[in-house]
Amino acid sequence: MRLRLPLRLPVWMALACSAYGQGRTPSDLVKFITFQVDRPGREAFLMGMSNCGQENGDDEAVRSLVGLGPSAIPAIERAFLSVESEGARSPFAPNSSTLFDVYARIKGRAAFRRLERMLHRPRLEFLVDPLDRAIASSLALTSHVSVSRGTGRTFDCRGPQPRESLDQLGPESRTSWACANNH
Repeated sequence: MRLRLPLRLPVWMALACSAYGQGRTPSDLVKFITFQVDRPGREAFLMGMSNCGQENGDDEAVRSLVGLGPSAIPAIERAFLSVESEGARSPFAPNSSTLFDVYARIKGRAAFRRLERMLHRPRLEFLVDPLDRAIASSLALTSHVSVSRGTGRTFDCRGPQPRESLDQLGPESRTSWACANNH
């Protein structure tokens, strides 16, 4: 027997949910996530300033896109094509890392080949870290570090993650470490 309690959301949260996700097309949500529309924090984000910890609607837009499932894939792949051809100049480049994560969540293991292909495009070198994270997510791994990635540190709003220790070893060291632990 389940006990059902009424759920009461603050008014601002209810408005945010309806404004950022529900009733929007996949293309609208992709444009929202990539800051192509007027939205909270847009100017700061486009100037390279972090909006960590601030409610900006991404979470609801992500939930909405993931909830749309396979019907969201064509809009996401159109964004990927733009980023692949234009690199950092693509209108879809800002916050495209969020689209990688959505793609991985929707397609699961089937996302691997597409994400890996993007990982090896020289024009997308600035997206290596988020592509690695999305590949790990698609394969249900804790971490994935491509051979093409260096061992530099990057800023991440989430703060230090446990997988980062392994990431910093570098591809050759990780292979040796994994082989040594298998004997």
